[in-house]
Amino acid sequence: MTEIAHAEIPARAATGWWRRLSRPARSALVMGEFVTLALLWELAVSGIGLINPLFAPPPSRIITGLIELFASGEIWPDLQASGYAWGVGYSGAVVIGIVSGLALGSWNAFARLGGPILWVIYAAPWVAFQPLFAVWFGFGSAAVIFLVFTAAVFPILFNTAAGVRTVDETLLNCAAVWGIRGTAAYRKVVIPATFPFIIVGLRHGVVIANIGLLVGEMTGSTDGLGALIVHKTQQFQLGQTFAALMVSVVFTTFVSQLLMGIGKKLSPWHFEA
Repeated sequence: MTEIAHAEIPARAATGWWRRLSRPARSALVMGEFVTLALLWELAVSGIGLINPLFAPPPSRIITGLIELFASGEIWPDLQASGYAWGVGYSGAVVIGIVSGLALGSWNAFARLGGPILWVIYAAPWVAFQPLFAVWFGFGSAAVIFLVFTAAVFPILFNTAAGVRTVDETLLNCAAVWGIRGTAAYRKVVIPATFPFIIVGLRHGVVIANIGLLVGEMTGSTDGLGALIVHKTQQFQLGQTFAALMVSVVFTTFVSQLLMGIGKKLSPWHFEA
């Protein structure tokens, strides 16, 4: 088994007009895109009636729904439940994924024996296991935590393994010339070279963990954002439904960008400036 994973290659520095823009200009351009999209959405629903607001409420109604959820305090217990389940499940996936990925990429015996089994497990539709998780762990946070962990661990694991496999032998040879071998070479050469791939895996894991969180809460829990989304949809309070979705998207985007910022700080040559 020569290839461990198909991993996203970390982006190189941006070129062309985007790189020539200042950071405030880039932020303003991206913000302008979102504002334009929101205005077009508002116009299509409230202005010309192109979209039925019963199925897709306008941004103004979503903002109102968001204010209602926070002002009433209804969302806070669900945020706490989701935060706990996501935090425990994702943290476990980070630890197990990175450690297992380093082992999978470093030891050929483990890669040949364990790699195929891990790929088979990864290929299985993990969402379909939610009813089993509910039977094994009961309805509540435990089943949701395990689904979050299952969703996030494999992107982290396989991207980390791919990073180890792509370490240039020249770097290891140069380190050996300077007397850096064994554990020291692993710590000073392999792990830093693998770090960008770890960041990519962590970012993928954030997104998929959030999907696992919502699926688990929608089907096996009475608490959390997923349960809140189901409840508000059943009541046809779609402004609050979309508001809860927006909270989930904002959280995922924030954590993903935070990880990208860490990657840029520690390995700026691997990521877009």
